Amino acid sequence: MGATCVYAVYDPVSRSCTMARAGHPPPAVVTPDGEVRFLDLPAGPPLGVGGLPFESVEVELAEGSVLALYTDGLVEAADRDIEVGLACCAGRWPTSRARPGGDLRTGGAHGVPAARPTTSC
Repeated sequence: MGATCVYAVYDPVSRSCTMARAGHPPPAVVTPDGEVRFLDLPAGPPLGVGGLPFESVEVELAEGSVLALYTDGLVEAADRDIEVGLACCAGRWPTSRARPGGDLRTGGAHGVPAARPTTSC
């Protein structure tokens, strides 16, 4: 059994971010206009499994964008597909960022219900 991880190195001068992931859901970018997109990073094996290499990807982040790194427990549940969890977060992050003083922590804290329903967030 291994641990999941996203590793990111950000250069604020060039706004480039080099990332790799090890069995973890992909990070998301919330653009200044509120668009949310999950980055297409190659999925490496979880840490500790061994035997396979990790591939990194470099992306340029637009000024004012937010890189969202989150725990897999936020989007995964035994009773629903992970795509449902990703869509749930993607629907809440832009509105939390748009509020005065808002950030993803606000959207995450208010966006995750205590009991995860099977059909919606």
